[in-house]
Amino acid sequence: MVMAACSSRATPTVVAITACPQGAELVGDAPPKALRQRCQKSEGVRHGASREWYEDHSARTSSEWWDGNKHGRFTLWFKNGRIRSEGAHRHGAPAGKWKFFNEDGSLREERSFPVEPPPADWLAQALAGHPPADAPPRDPSVPAGSGSSEEESGDRGGW
Repeated sequence: MVMAACSSRATPTVVAITACPQGAELVGDAPPKALRQRCQKSEGVRHGASREWYEDHSARTSSEWWDGNKHGRFTLWFKNGRIRSEGAHRHGAPAGKWKFFNEDGSLREERSFPVEPPPADWLAQALAGHPPADAPPRDPSVPAGSGSSEEESGDRGGW
């Protein structure tokens, strides 16, 4: 018996961000008011959840950041509602198992990275006042996390 992994066809529901970690503010808005929303520090550094939607208000990206580095779950969807890629980062590095799909939902590639992903509830813990214990100090001279429009596991463009 052959089984193929496929991403879901159902239109994903990506909820608006309602809270940001201490030291960050909510920028942008969820549909129908806008198509981008994220938590960021005053200098534009992403810090917390980040969401983007397509013009039809379907989900485009959902990612988590800590002090300018991708940290936590990352999901990118095609316009048709199927997952394009999903995985996690730990302080900017791809972590654990990543899956990449074709637009028809068939699995294109699966990769494993040696870095252990953060716990699934790390952001909820950070919102409760318990930031990641292993967070490296950020070098303020290096711009980080100010880009937008995430593709695969990287950023393209800005907003």
